[in-house]
Amino acid sequence: MLLSVPLHGTTQADNFTNQAFAEQNIQPSSDGKGMDFPLDAVLGFPDAGNISSDAGTISFDVTPHWNGTDPGDNSLIQVRSPNMWEGRLFVFRNGHYLIFTMVNDQGQETGIGAPIDNWTAGQPHNITATWGEALMSLYIDGALAGQHTYSSGPDIPPGTPLFVGSNPSSHVPGADAVMANLMVYDYALTPEEVAAQ
Repeated sequence: MLLSVPLHGTTQADNFTNQAFAEQNIQPSSDGKGMDFPLDAVLGFPDAGNISSDAGTISFDVTPHWNGTDPGDNSLIQVRSPNMWEGRLFVFRNGHYLIFTMVNDQGQETGIGAPIDNWTAGQPHNITATWGEALMSLYIDGALAGQHTYSSGPDIPPGTPLFVGSNPSSHVPGADAVMANLMVYDYALTPEEVAAQ
């Protein structure tokens, strides 16, 4: 595991080499089992949580303050530098869809979209995004929601930040949700490993 941030009342990472470099407007959730990310939240970790373009997994729990049928966008995970398009990886809500997208060093975007119309405010979900061996996968609550092949993964330059529940300097607002149990791996979890989380 490259990065583990339980978000249980604090933004402290379990592995102390990857502490947050930016934090704004985040508070513990009322039950203490997550952190509440409003629309203007900022939480950033350095060096993209040490992920690489070759293979990896990002997994987290989210309890939205919105319904899946509500209009609007919300950023959940962003790996990017400000004003940079290439080398990005992100998970966000776009209207009625949960989107997992990667952009390679040529600016080519590859993504997966899964409908979330059945989501209701206050209902927790686990989201897992994996990539490796030219296959990207999106899982919701342990079940495969979509897959897509890709030609090359994101070329992530050293120092690229990983933003959680936030997307500073962008028109896409923060998560507007409680988030918890962020985990970043250096390999693509298998379907069995995802289901077992």
